[in-house]
Amino acid sequence: MQLNHSTLNSMKNVFCNNNEFINDSYFKDLKTYYDLNSKILKWSSFTTVLLFCFVYYTKQDFVANITNKNILLLWMNDLTLIMLFTLLHLIIRAVVINVSLLSIYNIINKFDDKIIKYKKLKSLVEQIYYFIYFTVMTIFGYYIFYQSFVLKNNLNINEIWIELRKIFIPHSINSPIATHSAMTFANYNSIILNFYYLVQISAYLYQLIYILLNLETKRKDHTQMIVHHIVTLVLTVGSYTCSLNNFTVQKKDGVDYGIENLKYVGHMIMMTTDTTDLFLSLSKILNYLVVLPFKELRIKETHSTIIKNVVSNACDGVFLIGFVVSWVLGRHFLYNVVVYNCFKRLIPEMHTQLNQNVSEVLGYGNKHLIWVTALVVLLLCLQSLQIIWFVVILKLVYRVVNKKIRTIQKKEVENDIVDSRSDDEEEEEEKVKEKVDQVQIKTSESTDSLVSNKKKLANTSLYISSNGSEDTLTSISNK
Repeated sequence: MQLNHSTLNSMKNVFCNNNEFINDSYFKDLKTYYDLNSKILKWSSFTTVLLFCFVYYTKQDFVANITNKNILLLWMNDLTLIMLFTLLHLIIRAVVINVSLLSIYNIINKFDDKIIKYKKLKSLVEQIYYFIYFTVMTIFGYYIFYQSFVLKNNLNINEIWIELRKIFIPHSINSPIATHSAMTFANYNSIILNFYYLVQISAYLYQLIYILLNLETKRKDHTQMIVHHIVTLVLTVGSYTCSLNNFTVQKKDGVDYGIENLKYVGHMIMMTTDTTDLFLSLSKILNYLVVLPFKELRIKETHSTIIKNVVSNACDGVFLIGFVVSWVLGRHFLYNVVVYNCFKRLIPEMHTQLNQNVSEVLGYGNKHLIWVTALVVLLLCLQSLQIIWFVVILKLVYRVVNKKIRTIQKKEVENDIVDSRSDDEEEEEEKVKEKVDQVQIKTSESTDSLVSNKKKLANTSLYISSNGSEDTLTSISNK
C-alpha cells in the first residue's frame, strides 16, 4: 500500500484524524501509541509547571530546611526533587519517542507501508530513548568518578586504587571523626553524588510504573524485570536513606547522622551497570535495523547489500565486544569485587568501630549496621538474577558465533563452487577451441584438394546431380 506523499509532507499531520489510512489497523496502533505519549507529555508538563510554582513560592522554606538540617523536611525536599525528575523523565521520553516514531515512519513507510512491524517499530523507538538516557547517565557517572578519584590523584593508578579502597571505610559526613580526618575517606562531592542518586531513583521509579502498567513492550523476561526494578529501587532508596540517617541516632544538638558508604558503593555499581545497558540498547537498535528490507527502500541492490552487511557486523561487534565484555567485567567481576569488600571490609569495620566508640561519635549505630548488611544481601540477590540473564546471554553468544561460522563456511563453499565452475568453463572453452582448429584444418585441406582437382579437369565440364541417396557424375567432352 503506497502512502500519499501529501499526507507525509508535514510531520505533525501524519497521525491526525484526517489521514486517509485512519481505518487501517497498522496505522491505528501507531496513532494510539503516539496519542498515548502525547497525553503523557501534556499531563507531565502541566504537573511539572505546578510543581515549579510550588517550589518557587516555598523556596525560602526549602533553603531553611537545608540550613537547619531538619531531617523530616529534608526528606520532603528530596521527595519533591524525585517527583520533579520523574516528571522530566516522562517528558523527555515522550518527546524522544514521538519524534523518533514520526521520523522513522516518514523515512521508511513512505515507500511501502508496513515495511517494519508495529511491535518492532515500537521497540526501536523505546531503545533509542534508553540509549540516549544511558549514554548521558554513563557519562555523568564516569565524570563523578573522574572528579573524585582521577583528577585529584593526577592519573596515578596506585593512588587511585588506594582512594577506591576508602569507599569501604565506614564514613559519616557529620561525625567528629570525619571532621578531624577528612583525608581518610573518599573524595566524593556530596551534592553532585546526591543529585546523581536522585536522578537514578526517579528513573527506576518511572520504569517500574511503565512496566506495571504495560506501557512498554512486553518481553519474555517481564517478571524478572519487575523483580529487578523493585530490588534496585529498594537498594537505591535504602542506601540513600542510610546517608540521611533515618534511625534516630542523635547527638546532643539534635542533629541526625547517617553512613555514606553505601552511596559510594551504589555509585560504583550503577556506573558499571549503566555502561552495559548502553551497549545493550545500541545492539538492539542495530538488530532492528538489520531486519529492514533495504531493497524496498529504493536502495540499489549492491548498496543495500553493503549497508546490511555493515549494520549486521556492527550489531555483532557491539553485542559481543561491547555488551558481553562490559557485562562480564561490570556485572560479575567488578560487582562481585565491590560486594566482597562490603562483606570483608565495610561490615566488619562498622562492627569493630561500634564496639570501640559510641554511636554519637561515629555518626551511625547498630541499626545502620543491620540496614547495611540487609542491603548487601540484596546485592547478592540481584547478582543471582544477573546470573540467570548471563545464561541467556551465553545462549545468544553461541547463536551469533554459530551463525557467523555458518556464514563463513557458506561463503567458502560458494567460492569453491565458483572456482570449480570457472575451471569447468575453461576446460570446455579449450575443447571448443580444439574442435574449431580441427574443423579449420579439414576445411583448408578440402579447399586445397578442390583447387588441385580444378586444375586437372580444366578441359572437362562437371555436372553433379542428386537423385535420392545416389550421386551421378556425367562428363561431356569439350568439342
